[in-house]
Amino acid sequence: MADLELLTQREAADLLRCSETTVKRLRLSGALGYLPGAPVRIPKGEIERYLSEQRARHEAAAQERPEPPQDARQRARRASLVRRYRKPV
Repeated sequence: MADLELLTQREAADLLRCSETTVKRLRLSGALGYLPGAPVRIPKGEIERYLSEQRARHEAAAQERPEPPQDARQRARRASLVRRYRKPV
């Protein structure tokens, strides 16, 4: 059988740089696979899979962003809209 490294919820949170609550939410939503029990164990491969999916999703979203306006008229229009819809502090 292949060597399977299992992490506790706290170790997974440290690896993901988030809280244990976030890891629990990811587990229960199905984003992270886990082995039920006390304590819950999360395969390290699941963490790596989740991170690679998030990285790919982020890169895809970055490619879909529209180019900022280039001419003066478009910049002025955009600035006007930003000022108009900015929420007061």
